[in-house]
Amino acid sequence: MATKTPLSLSKKTKSSFIHVTRKEVQELKSAKVQFGLLVKVFINRNGEVEHMAHYFNRAQPIVINEQNMDTLNHIFNQFVDEVRGEIEAWSEIGLGWVVDEILEAIG
Repeated sequence: MATKTPLSLSKKTKSSFIHVTRKEVQELKSAKVQFGLLVKVFINRNGEVEHMAHYFNRAQPIVINEQNMDTLNHIFNQFVDEVRGEIEAWSEIGLGWVVDEILEAIG
């Protein structure tokens, strides 16, 4: 089932992301993570609904190791906040696109 907002995504996937990352760091001593979020957005223009997919990502991967493991929660929340900010910016400048669903989260 698709998720509707970045906030609901974070509630559903954060603990899983943190668990998998911690396990990888325990086994490999470090892990490189990169965040991405594929969303389906829509706009209603003169009674016709248009859809498109948009990919949000953090360009630079982050290396997680035993020294910065305690920052995982903050790093994940920061990405969700960045995406939420980009979506709000679309609304503020009048683009009119609205998130329909989150298709895929990569972390």
